[in-house]
Amino acid sequence: MRVAEARVQLQRLAASTQAILGPIGVAAELTEEARAYLSLLEDRAVLALVREQLATMTTSATPAGRIYAALLLRSLDPRAGTSALEQMLDSDEPCPLWLGGCGPLPVASLGAAATFLLGRGNSAPAERQRSHAWLRILIPMASVGGFVAAGYLLQYLLRACR
Repeated sequence: MRVAEARVQLQRLAASTQAILGPIGVAAELTEEARAYLSLLEDRAVLALVREQLATMTTSATPAGRIYAALLLRSLDPRAGTSALEQMLDSDEPCPLWLGGCGPLPVASLGAAATFLLGRGNSAPAERQRSHAWLRILIPMASVGGFVAAGYLLQYLLRACR
């Protein structure tokens, strides 16, 4: 990938309304955003050349764009990416987060998404703890696309967690 192409991909991610990090749905479809994120993630040399744009995106993009930027930055520099995610912890801006699989995670805000991505405990409210715990089991199952029943159960749980 060339730098110019990487910049176009970053512009697409900066305008995203959802952070989709992998294949979604029973058919394991890759959205344009997921394709852009994954292709940038694979090419660290080009990613390093657009690092300044990534750093700017962590504060100026849409909530989903900030998540993409922080994760890409974290792949280059774990401290900088982690710091960018930490700056998002108090945000209540809407930000659907899909790791891949049949539905988004039950996080309603940018702050909750950042909390989840930093691995700092469960970002779901206390009354939803039990349903959220099932996600650790079901997301890997649903992500591979071969477990349709797990995908339906995951969708049910995600609706219950909203």
